[in-house]
Amino acid sequence: MKLVKSLLLSAPAAVMAFSAANAADLPSKKAAPVSYVKICDAYGAGFFYIPGTDTCLKVGGYVRAEYSYSPTKTTTVISSAGTITNSPANTEDSLGWRARGRIDLDARTQTAFGTVRTVISDRLQSRSGLTNNAANAFAGAGATAENTAVEAAFVQFAGFTAGRAGENFSFFPGSSHYFNGSGTWASFPTGVKQLAYTATFGGGFSATIALEDRADFSNTFAVTSVNTTAAVATPNNTPLVAANLRLDQAWGSAQLMGAVTKNEATAAQTGVFSSQSVSKTGFAIGGGVKFNLPMLAAGDQLWLTAAYAEGINDLVGYMSSNNGDQASSLRGFTRNDNSFYVARNAAGAIASGQEKAYGFGAIFTHYWLPTLRTNLMASYGRFTPPSIGSLGNTFVTAGGLTTAGATGGGLSKATVYQLAANLIWTPVSGLDIGAEVAYRNLKQSVDATYIAVAPTVLGAVNPNEVSGRLRVQRSF
Repeated sequence: MKLVKSLLLSAPAAVMAFSAANAADLPSKKAAPVSYVKICDAYGAGFFYIPGTDTCLKVGGYVRAEYSYSPTKTTTVISSAGTITNSPANTEDSLGWRARGRIDLDARTQTAFGTVRTVISDRLQSRSGLTNNAANAFAGAGATAENTAVEAAFVQFAGFTAGRAGENFSFFPGSSHYFNGSGTWASFPTGVKQLAYTATFGGGFSATIALEDRADFSNTFAVTSVNTTAAVATPNNTPLVAANLRLDQAWGSAQLMGAVTKNEATAAQTGVFSSQSVSKTGFAIGGGVKFNLPMLAAGDQLWLTAAYAEGINDLVGYMSSNNGDQASSLRGFTRNDNSFYVARNAAGAIASGQEKAYGFGAIFTHYWLPTLRTNLMASYGRFTPPSIGSLGNTFVTAGGLTTAGATGGGLSKATVYQLAANLIWTPVSGLDIGAEVAYRNLKQSVDATYIAVAPTVLGAVNPNEVSGRLRVQRSF
């Protein structure tokens, strides 16, 4: 009886042990992984859904290392007494160093009214030497700079663009080309603040009209003065209105563009309540065409553009003689091409004039191999500041042109030529290793009177240079 009772009591324990052992041998059922990142393919590669939202986000940017070289040269300076001195070549930097990083965020949400797009692009860079030269004056050796810039910050919705985005007059491509001097013709890489509307029609036609912040343009005003007790204000009262009509087809693209603004200035002499104002209407017109050339090689393209402006010379191109670039500082006779010149005489009266400018540009891209391409560029710019007579002779004193008049503009015609070529190797997607050589030439019609009144700012009247640049860029 004790044996039977013992078996009955131990049976449940055995069954439980057996069940536990078999349960350990069974495959366990794990919880399904949480999908934190979901691919969004509605807007192309690289987008993903922000967790918990229906907004798609793309994170991108690039890192760029750049090395520039331009041989320095002895610069002749002529004093007011006619003495000729030479500035040694080794007083200027011949090497330029640049390290740049950019972060791009592109967020898009589909709504009943269409796609809402938000873009942010922020750039940080460190540069020194030749890359820090900002004008055709004598550059100090060892110049360095650390800076950041908002290249883009805009919202697009139902055809509207609000914020900082590419300028709407330009036609040339942006940073896909390495050239010095592309500037404005390369769609303002740093963007302009604006409120724009783009309408899309059938057949590849589209049209854009925009109100743009004129303060984002570099060559706006030159204020010169004989009477230092009078102040001149150049208020930002009128936006720049830009518009374009564009056609995109399989063969390429074409665009007609125009812009208009109002240049204003007011002078009030110290202690005098009355003031005087001047204003002139500035405008620009232009056109461009791009041809796709697959019959030569896949990816081959030819870009052509031309523009004319009065009072808005930024829109003609970045070939103005007073602008240095990554490896271009001509070190010539100091001039300051500006869209709007304002002069004032000793009595406080003011006069104004607008610079006229026109230019042409061409870029040809050829792919030798799918991973090896060349860009060839040629450009021409012509700048004509207002004549002394049109400014009411306010630049003229008994002894000739004033120093303020000379340093404020030069008031001489200038022509800038540029030729450039590069070779870019892309061993893997997103990695570009390229070398570029460029030639730049400035020709001016400088009045001899300037030599007498501005002896410390003179260089070669018609300088030229050959420069080189190496760039390594990784885009992601």
